[in-house]
Amino acid sequence: MDHRSSLRRSQLELGRHISTLTDAQLDLTTPCQDWTVRDLLRHVTSNGYALAAAFADEKYDADTDPRLDGDLRVCFMEAADLAWSHASQESNLERLMEFAGADRPGWFRVSFQFLDGFVHIWDLGKAIGADLPLDADLVEQCFTIAELIPDDSSVRGPGKPFGEKVSVPADSPAADRLIGFSGRSPSWSAPSSN
Repeated sequence: MDHRSSLRRSQLELGRHISTLTDAQLDLTTPCQDWTVRDLLRHVTSNGYALAAAFADEKYDADTDPRLDGDLRVCFMEAADLAWSHASQESNLERLMEFAGADRPGWFRVSFQFLDGFVHIWDLGKAIGADLPLDADLVEQCFTIAELIPDDSSVRGPGKPFGEKVSVPADSPAADRLIGFSGRSPSWSAPSSN
């Protein structure tokens, strides 16, 4: 599977939305359990740096990365561009790297990063009260990746990449089904204190 162009499309779209955030919006609640917008930005930014480090055979620790102490609205695209500089190289697609407790080809890591970042566009929109519709073509591509993700406690639950699946009717729009798959309720709304 080659989701490199989809990764880049989602990075650029997310980056556009992130660049318009105000200081006050950084403290808003998101659909991601216990995360503010600032936490979400830290996550997607550190993912970019982590992907670049993995392709460069370097260790990465978000807890000690001083770049994450800066303005994450700027750092996100720096991290995305760095990740893209590695992910865009075809030679990296079959390269094995450790990810989620196993050696996996680079295309798997790129695909997972695309899915994760793409769903966070929806999270960000919900948090700031903006309608950020998910591109239908990219939603369908996410479902091809979802088939590769185990449906067990190794990836679902508190502190894991996904929450428990949320039941969504089969005839719901594809974007709603993707959001349910990722452990969020399509009907989530920000607390009134936001």
